[in-house]
Amino acid sequence: MKNKKRMHFNIGTRAYLLSIIPAIATAIILSSFLIYSHISDQRTAMSVKGQLLADNLVNKSEFGFYTGDTKSLSHILKAAVGQDDILYAAIYDNKNEIIAYKDIQGNKAASHREIPSFFENTPYLIFHQSFQSDITLPQEESLDKLYLPGSTEHQGKPGYLKLGISLANSYEIERKRILLGIAIIFGVIIIAALVSAFAARSVINPIRRTAEILARIEKGDLGVRSTIDFNDALGDLQKNINSMAHTLEQNKQQQEEFTKALILSKRNAEVANISKGNFLAMMSHELRTPMNGVFGMLEILEHTKLEDEQKRYLDIAKSSSSHLLTIIDDILDFSRMEKGKFVIEKTFINPVNLINECVDGFRGNSEKKDIKLELIYQPNFDKIEIKTDPTRLRQILVNLIGNAIKFTPKGYVRCSASQTVQTDGRSLVVIEIEDTGIGIEANHLEHIFNSFEQADNSTVRNYGGTGLGLAISQRLAELLGGSISVESQVNSGSTFTIAIPMQVRKAHAWVWLS
Repeated sequence: MKNKKRMHFNIGTRAYLLSIIPAIATAIILSSFLIYSHISDQRTAMSVKGQLLADNLVNKSEFGFYTGDTKSLSHILKAAVGQDDILYAAIYDNKNEIIAYKDIQGNKAASHREIPSFFENTPYLIFHQSFQSDITLPQEESLDKLYLPGSTEHQGKPGYLKLGISLANSYEIERKRILLGIAIIFGVIIIAALVSAFAARSVINPIRRTAEILARIEKGDLGVRSTIDFNDALGDLQKNINSMAHTLEQNKQQQEEFTKALILSKRNAEVANISKGNFLAMMSHELRTPMNGVFGMLEILEHTKLEDEQKRYLDIAKSSSSHLLTIIDDILDFSRMEKGKFVIEKTFINPVNLINECVDGFRGNSEKKDIKLELIYQPNFDKIEIKTDPTRLRQILVNLIGNAIKFTPKGYVRCSASQTVQTDGRSLVVIEIEDTGIGIEANHLEHIFNSFEQADNSTVRNYGGTGLGLAISQRLAELLGGSISVESQVNSGSTFTIAIPMQVRKAHAWVWLS
């Protein structure tokens, strides 16, 4: 079923109708009741008047009626006709024949039994009054004539009087009363309309002003205030709106002050961050140059004849120098990322060759710790090439594999790789680094990718490091379009998963399998 459209009135129209409709209804009901009461009283009065006139004429005509003096009867009827709205008067004997008749036009009776018919179109009341009787009886019923209740039988009576009284004046009075009632109704309607319009405006105008205030507040003019028009619910609403506007204005001022302070703090932080980045870059370059010289001289010294104790000292010096160079490289990379100057250059490479190179670089360390280093590839993974930045992907793998070997006292470190074709034509390349190391507590997992953070302080004491490796690896993975996730359990090991969407094609060169 289709929804019917309902008539919609605004609040002003509804308030106006609610005030004027009861007033109009009351005026119509009251006026109708008064008109009906007046007409009823008027007709009752006419009935009583006709009965009194008939009684009076019978009393005056009794002597002439009993003496048979028709002239005196005619004079009496003639004097009565024309007064008090009497149209005609007729006296009948006991045989129902007219013995005296007079009307306002001076006509004679049509016959000895019937009254002339020229009064048929005139509304009037007919009264019958018997001689030596107080009963007034109606003769007939008509839409244009009214009668008193009673019997029309005159058996045993010497005669009776028939009196016709016009209703024209009574109807004219009733018409005027009806017109007066209608005029009163219209007058009441006009007055009610004016009063209702004034009352509606006195309520609607403050509401409209309040709505305009709210609209201005919504547009941001918080300095505007509403006038208090009433000491009622509407007045309370206006007070609350003013209070709300005042609170919003204060909050806006506080927000502006806070925003200014925040912008100033941001600028200061940016300046400090730029200064920090410049300082780190400069110091890293300054440190790397002499460290490269030291490391080179240590390698030359390694090929000379040394005693066993000297070789042990040399190995410690080379390990410390290598560790320091790694820290310097991490700081340099972190500085470039902070400045946004890190460039990604993608090209097609064979992923198996890259992963094998990274893993083989740690075989010496794994053998020293008696840790098994494993490689697992998805079938046919060696027959594809991926489009990525090999330098940055190698850096991620070196960081994760190095951490896995560092934090694994025994067991194995496993590197596995696979790909899954996506709907957009690219493949999701997934590389997992799994170890059986010390693991990470659950409450530290969400922080390990933050800069300068590690699982806990004991990690720094026991294994060293700056806490930049994982942060740099995560950022590099994001620059390559992917991410790094971790799952770990304390004393059971950790699994770091690298997931990067890449373009893939069939391999065109040989693959070095480790």
